[in-house]
Amino acid sequence: MNNGIERGLAIAEALKKFISNKFVCEIGCDNGDVLYGLSKYAKKAIGIEVNQGPYSEAKQVEYKCDTTIVHADAYSFLKENTHINPNVFYFWANYRKKTSGMQWWVERILELRGTTNPVIIAGLHLQHDSGLQLGSAREIQQIYGGDIIHIPFSVGPEIVNEFGLLVIQCNGQTVSADRAAPNIDRHTYDQTVTPQYEQWIRELSNGNWDSILVDPNDL
Repeated sequence: MNNGIERGLAIAEALKKFISNKFVCEIGCDNGDVLYGLSKYAKKAIGIEVNQGPYSEAKQVEYKCDTTIVHADAYSFLKENTHINPNVFYFWANYRKKTSGMQWWVERILELRGTTNPVIIAGLHLQHDSGLQLGSAREIQQIYGGDIIHIPFSVGPEIVNEFGLLVIQCNGQTVSADRAAPNIDRHTYDQTVTPQYEQWIRELSNGNWDSILVDPNDL
């Protein structure tokens, strides 16, 4: 089976109560593999992809629900199309504090659709970037709340992969909270990672997983 499709199906199963009969948006849907998995339970879906090649591939996928694939910059598209209000946003981004980074996208979703109280789901490579994506998710968790879950999934009979998800169930407090990142001033927010920031994230990346991760059934 396909890695992306299996990952999407694993997310759909783990977070079924958030996705079932909901309008799901994947920011950066690539070739549509993950969105296909999410479409299993969604009532409606939209995938936004800025790159022409993956967009063309995503257009060819036969999704399980009413799905629209858009070739656009996701921020500009959502800003211009205020009538499009997904219940769930899913994206996968790196840990760095810069445009298109993980926290940047959480901020943009809150800016554009925060008052609709969506569920924001950020995909995490738990081992990639020396585990720094987990550290970044923990930093974001301190600012916005949310839970981090761990999902193993199989690709074929022998290959077992794993990934994590940061799940933020937005509410009025999420939108109005003081969201300045801890230990990082606003100027640093949009800069490349400094050694001090990387050390901070490495500290957050270390810890007992049992004390960090939440069972999806407890959400």
